[in-house]
Amino acid sequence: MTDNLAIISEQDDDIAEWTDELSKIESKLSGGDVREKVRVINSEIKRCDEIIRKARTERDQKFSQRGRLESDLERADTERRNLTLLDDKNKKIEIYKAYAERVYAELKESYDTNETEIRKRLEKTINDIFIQIYEGGLYLTIDEKYRISVAVTDYDGDVETSTAQSISVIFAFITAIIKMARENQAATDENAKLLSSEPYPLVMDAPLSAFDKRRIKTVCEALPSTAEQVIIFIKDTDGELAEGYMGDKIGSRYSFDKKNEFETALV
Repeated sequence: MTDNLAIISEQDDDIAEWTDELSKIESKLSGGDVREKVRVINSEIKRCDEIIRKARTERDQKFSQRGRLESDLERADTERRNLTLLDDKNKKIEIYKAYAERVYAELKESYDTNETEIRKRLEKTINDIFIQIYEGGLYLTIDEKYRISVAVTDYDGDVETSTAQSISVIFAFITAIIKMARENQAATDENAKLLSSEPYPLVMDAPLSAFDKRRIKTVCEALPSTAEQVIIFIKDTDGELAEGYMGDKIGSRYSFDKKNEFETALV
C-alpha cells in the first residue's frame, strides 16, 4: 500500500504539472491574435504546397527532356559510327578505339575487384594493430574514399576520440600500410606481387608522448612487427620507457648534442 501511495502521489504531481501546461496553452489559444496567426500559417502552408507542386512538375518535365536527349544522343552516335566506317582510315581508328575501350573495361574490372579486396584487408590489418593498443570495443572502418571512422561495438553514432586515440588511429593506419607492403614483397600470389614494393622504414617523431605507460608498452610491442626498420625521434623520459620494452630489438642509438643555436652534433 505504501508503494502504491507513493506512485499515486507521483502521478498526482505529474497531473498537476501537465494541467498547468495545458492552462498556459489555452491562455495562448484564447488570445485575440490567434486567428490571425493561424491564417498566416495556413497561407504559408498553401504557398509551400504550390512551390512543391511546381517543382515536381518541372522535375518531371526535365526527366522527360533528358530521356529525349539521351535517345537523340544514342541515334547521333550510331549515325556517327556508321559514317566513320565508310572511310578506311576512320574504320581503323574505330577498331582501335573498340580495342582500347575493351582493355579499359577489363583493367577497371580487375582494379575494382582487387581494390575492394585490398581495402578490406587494410581495414582488418588496421584493426589488428589498433586493438593491440586500445581495447574496450573501439574499432575502425574504411569507406570507399579511404576515410577512417571510429566506431564502438553495439553503438550507432559518431564517436568523439581523445588525442591519444586519434594518434592511435594514425599510427595504426601508417603501420598497417607498411606491414602490408612488407607482406606483399614476400607473397607468392600474383595479385599480391602486383602491389609489392620495397619495404619502407617507419620514421616517427615522439610517437609515445600522448600515451600512458600501459599504452606505451603495447605500442612498443607492435612496432617491431610492422616494418623492417623503425626510426624513432624521442625525448629522454619516453625513450627510457621505450628502451625498457624494446631493448633487445634496438640496433643503434644516437643522441642530438646541441652545441649552440646553430650547431648540433649527432653522437
